Amino acid sequence: MNQRILLFLSVIIIVVGVVGLIRSNDEVVPETVPETPQAVSKNIIIAEAVYDLLPGDIIDDNAFKIKSQLISEDHDIRDLSAINGNLQGYLVKNKIGRGENILLAALEKPGSEGFIKRSMQLGDVPYLFPVKKNDNEYLLSALNAGDKVAIYLRVIEIEKNKSPAAGLVLESSASGKDIKKYVVNRVFDNLPVIATTESVPDSKTSRDPLLAGNKEIVGYITIKLSQDQLVKLKTVENAGELFVAPAGTEGRYVNGKVSMDDVLPQFRTVKEIRGNGKSAAKK
Repeated sequence: MNQRILLFLSVIIIVVGVVGLIRSNDEVVPETVPETPQAVSKNIIIAEAVYDLLPGDIIDDNAFKIKSQLISEDHDIRDLSAINGNLQGYLVKNKIGRGENILLAALEKPGSEGFIKRSMQLGDVPYLFPVKKNDNEYLLSALNAGDKVAIYLRVIEIEKNKSPAAGLVLESSASGKDIKKYVVNRVFDNLPVIATTESVPDSKTSRDPLLAGNKEIVGYITIKLSQDQLVKLKTVENAGELFVAPAGTEGRYVNGKVSMDDVLPQFRTVKEIRGNGKSAAKK
């Protein structure tokens, strides 16, 4: 009896197993398709040279034009987004032809050690212009490496047949001969700035003993000069007061001599009236 039951159960189990195998083979297993990652697009900033850029050139706003381009790669060597496309003041290491893309790898960052070394060509010399507190201190924040500046010289104007004036006083309380008149002349224009620094060089290493240890000096502007320009500047620097201003300033006084009569014509008027009066008295 027990053997029959066991045999019957064994047959049932075998039948169920066979049926299960048949049904599992009939079922269609869905094919797994690997997901293809979607390409992520993004805009990058690229710069194109407007004209040929040679090694040693300092880039200004006119040297390049900015474009936006859509790419699908994660990285592009042309991308200038990290600096917002601002290449002004960068120095060119290798020649970049007109219409070519400007790459950061081909440039030196303003103020870097490589920038200063590559800025100086044969015959060039660095000129340290002192920045004094409460005088021309604004230059440290207004100028950056790669900017252009002009150097001016202010001297006392001495009229013919007249001795130097003693001081500047009010017109109502003094005659014309007591008024000290100044004139400003532009010495050089479009001089490149190599570096600006707020740290004063140590007095032991400073090349200029007259400027070393001067507490009024809060920094320096390093300007690139040719040897000829340096000689000319040293010739006139003690004749009056030298000062620096950003190059390209618009106005009527930046291209030549500016006299006090140009700025304050009332002084010139007084002189002319007095001169006419003397002429009339002689007649």
